[in-house]
Amino acid sequence: MTTQAIQVIHESAGFAPDNPTVCKGSTVNFTAVNINAALIASWQWDFGDGHVSTTAATASHEYDVTGIYTVSLIITDVLGCSDTSKLDITVFGPTAQFFPSVPAICLYDNGPISFTDSSATDGTHSLVKWIWNFGDGTIDSTTRPPYTHLYTAAGSYDVSLTVADNYGCRDSIVKYASVVISDPIADFYSPDTATCIDKPVRFINTSSR
Repeated sequence: MTTQAIQVIHESAGFAPDNPTVCKGSTVNFTAVNINAALIASWQWDFGDGHVSTTAATASHEYDVTGIYTVSLIITDVLGCSDTSKLDITVFGPTAQFFPSVPAICLYDNGPISFTDSSATDGTHSLVKWIWNFGDGTIDSTTRPPYTHLYTAAGSYDVSLTVADNYGCRDSIVKYASVVISDPIADFYSPDTATCIDKPVRFINTSSR
């Protein structure tokens, strides 16, 4: 009588996220469950947003855009058999956006600049907080328009806006040199302090802005 050992493998793909619902910009950690890793020849994670990974029994991925993503884990065992498991990850979060009323203004005009908030929700959660950084050391957490600021010194200012929704998700945007306050000073001199008639006189512009 002849006997021969036959190896039978039946590994089913299965995994769990540390959180199935997150804010955009958050990292989700995935862990394979109830799988004998010693019998797996390859792992393939598909995060549902065009990114894949061939790490082992764990994987991490950051989602930067709101939406519902179907995540897949495909395992192939040492005998070449494959199995797939899928589940959805929901990503929430607002999108911050704003525009200044004017990109540049003269300091002597001495008027406040208004900012239009055009931030968008994720379609589910409402915005509850706006934090403005006007770039001159002033931070304003006014929660309702109008959003205005008076600049008292000439310069180029980077303005940022952070918005938060009632789910706790946040988003920020920075617009570099989005506001320019000008304070021009007219000045000139002539190196020709004494000259003859019918001879050109030179003038040098030393104005500043």
